[in-house]
Amino acid sequence: MALRIEREGISKELLSKLAVQGFLGARVPSERGGAGLDEIEYLVILEELAKASPSVAAKVLITNSLFASLVLRSGKFQRVLGETASGSKRATVGFSRLLVGYRQDSSLKMAGSHVSGVEEHVLDSNVDSILILSREPRDRLLYLENGVKPLKDYSRLGLRGLRFSPVEFDSEFEDLPGDGLTMMEEAFRGMSLPVAAISLGIASGALTKTIEYTTARRTFGQPLKNYQPVAFRLSSLRSNEEMLRNFIYRESLSETEGMMAREKSAELAMAVAKEALQLHGGYGYFDDFGLDKYYRDSMAFFVFFSNSVKRVEELSTSVFGSRSGFL
Repeated sequence: MALRIEREGISKELLSKLAVQGFLGARVPSERGGAGLDEIEYLVILEELAKASPSVAAKVLITNSLFASLVLRSGKFQRVLGETASGSKRATVGFSRLLVGYRQDSSLKMAGSHVSGVEEHVLDSNVDSILILSREPRDRLLYLENGVKPLKDYSRLGLRGLRFSPVEFDSEFEDLPGDGLTMMEEAFRGMSLPVAAISLGIASGALTKTIEYTTARRTFGQPLKNYQPVAFRLSSLRSNEEMLRNFIYRESLSETEGMMAREKSAELAMAVAKEALQLHGGYGYFDDFGLDKYYRDSMAFFVFFSNSVKRVEELSTSVFGSRSGFL
């Protein structure tokens, strides 16, 4: 199943199963048609999904921590929450403006309550509806449904289970009250622990496979695990994994601690994935062996959800107690 997701994307059948399990509405209140899970329960789901398929975990993250979060903040068109939780409506958020180095001239044309144009670089773009930021009038957050069409996929390395493409639209819209960019930044700040849980799941999935492989793989008559450089390095990485897990699942973490967890989990995911690829040797480079996705997705997930200048500046400002790292 994990390999099929990498090659063919998340199917409607799998999306339906995610909905039935309550994952697509994990953080949507039960009175709005969701599962109404608390944060710890949500983090456990994201970590476990990421161990098998980081793309599926990212899908659940975008649906809950971005789309549903912004809708719940707005108090408007909350009718769609039950539809997204049930999987009958697929929704995403165009958040490319928050990425490092992103530049794009606006192609949006607005007339009354109608908007047309193309939103570039949309992750999880195989959807029926989308939240996007307008450029003029500046930074209104617009909800579009119907007339939303994903275009040709971009070639990319990571998160291959999710469609990544421009989205063309010609649709009526509803706008959320308030400054849309600020609302989106606040939603991203609130995602630190969910993002950390997915990175931790990537690290755990890759490390478990590698420990199993080095236990079974023999060289010079000995399992690889019997060699000190192998055993000591993997033991150290597992220690870091367990320490991070104990930290992330503590109750009442501060916003600063959440940002720290996000950064250290991303670093661990990339370190583990690299080590896993090295220790698997040639086997690690075959996609049907199931290891390469951890390496690719640890990098992709870092780019999309951790490597924003804004995210790192926020952590620096929190650590120093005043605005820092902006030059």
